[in-house]
Amino acid sequence: MQELNLPLFPPDIPTAIDIKTSNGNYDQVDYGEAFANTLRSFLLHKENSAFGNKLRRAMDDPELAHHGHHHSRHVEKAAEWALRMMLQKGKFDTCALGFQEDIVAFSLFHYLHDLDQQMTALCNVDSKKYLRDQDRTTSISEKRGHGIAAAVIALALAQDIADSTGISLDQARRIMSSSAIMMLRHDEPEQFDKTFNQDNSKGYTIENGKQIPLSGGELYNSFINDQLDVFTLSPSQLIYVLDRAKSKHHNAIPGSFYGLDPSFEEEHLEILHSLANDENPLFDTQDQSSQQTRERIVDLSEIAYWADISDMISPYTDQITRTLLTQYSLQRPLSAFSDSSRTVEESFQAVMGNEGGSLRGDDERIFWELVHAGSFRENSFIADDPEIYKFTREHVMLSAIAFKRFGEAIIQKQYAIINELYIARLNRYTEKYMKRWKHSPEENILIEHVFHKRVKQIIDEKNALLLHVSSVKPGCDISSREEMDTKLRKFQELSSMVIDMLKNKLGVDDAQMAKYEGTVSDFSPAETQFYTASDSLPIRGFKILESGQIIVSSRIE
Repeated sequence: MQELNLPLFPPDIPTAIDIKTSNGNYDQVDYGEAFANTLRSFLLHKENSAFGNKLRRAMDDPELAHHGHHHSRHVEKAAEWALRMMLQKGKFDTCALGFQEDIVAFSLFHYLHDLDQQMTALCNVDSKKYLRDQDRTTSISEKRGHGIAAAVIALALAQDIADSTGISLDQARRIMSSSAIMMLRHDEPEQFDKTFNQDNSKGYTIENGKQIPLSGGELYNSFINDQLDVFTLSPSQLIYVLDRAKSKHHNAIPGSFYGLDPSFEEEHLEILHSLANDENPLFDTQDQSSQQTRERIVDLSEIAYWADISDMISPYTDQITRTLLTQYSLQRPLSAFSDSSRTVEESFQAVMGNEGGSLRGDDERIFWELVHAGSFRENSFIADDPEIYKFTREHVMLSAIAFKRFGEAIIQKQYAIINELYIARLNRYTEKYMKRWKHSPEENILIEHVFHKRVKQIIDEKNALLLHVSSVKPGCDISSREEMDTKLRKFQELSSMVIDMLKNKLGVDDAQMAKYEGTVSDFSPAETQFYTASDSLPIRGFKILESGQIIVSSRIE
């Protein structure tokens, strides 16, 4: 890989970590964020772009907030926090060839990884196939294939990031290929080691000295079973897998050809056609620095995966409401023990297992996420870091304790706990509002408008959740006290088994356990929580690039 005449960053960028100061010095993480924001601003404000208009709605629609701007911003915050710690501790060679490009690829993960999921969810909202409509049989699965879709979207955006930032198209393609690799299996985090196993089969065979790409069912089945070296896959193969995951499973948005949002496809049709015929591997394995680059991309992917998962457990109270308002939750009971034949041991084994697809209730799903949080990679690059470990330990324990309390109440039809959750959330949001009001008087009118609008949305969400758990979810219509008591007993046994296992696994002593229980008693924030609240107010500005330099723009939303 040769150095380009046009540098990705200004020549005076610090090669070692240099935390931003009031004098305007920026580090490599800031530049990655600025590149990602510049692309996002470009897409949102492209003239006569139907996709740009839909993108704005998908990120800001209150019914989609859990995986819209709030989630993406949380992932960005967590990822940058973790990356900066790794840089400060010398875990990366910041002077290595291609390092700056990979930081940009990493920064693009935050807002692109769930973009397809958001666009599909927006389609469901527009089609009246959401929470208010209890018939879920005709809705499109929002999660199926959204990882591979994100990878294809990234590849298709290479020209856009080149146009918006001024880098060359070749450089943009390298960045987007790395970003695609980071995203293509993020929806199966428990398979991390299998996904990035360097000993996996190549995406091609050699016949008479020529590379012959795998195709058809062999390609698709090998991909979904994580048997292929993802670095050796080509854009055309990703397009094929996407088509199998979406269109051929009747899971694409109506009007879609490749399985992506139709407006995105229309505005990138020529590029997508080109990708569908591109059989060159995403990664140049002949490059002298390829092994170092591969290892760096895998390590950055772990940080990105961790950041994505961290938003599942922080704020810990949000994990409950987020899970119970998902598309999947609408179709399953709160507790697996709504099926009276389900034993506690069967449920516990499902929670402890590696396969998340066989879980029967919200209880098994939430406990499964907590058991596997932060432990998806055997030889973890970051899990043993003291700060990250402390964050994970506190949030996992608080989430487990809070869900036990919540589940016990809901099973007994004591729905006042939902009010408790949302009162705590509204109080935190009000505190954030008052601080912003005091420190940003020039934006008070906008802040007040957004605050009151969001308060109404939070109250509407609370009412929707109350309706959901009291009369919509499968298993909520228990007919006898005996059935309720049996279900409650089994749920309590499972909860205690999981909490005891986590307590031992994470090294939590009795004093710390008592402290965690006190925090949950009134749903106070975790000590290690780095989001002031899960609900956003207008922010003061975004770092974007202008003539190769970072500036802070007014707002890009």
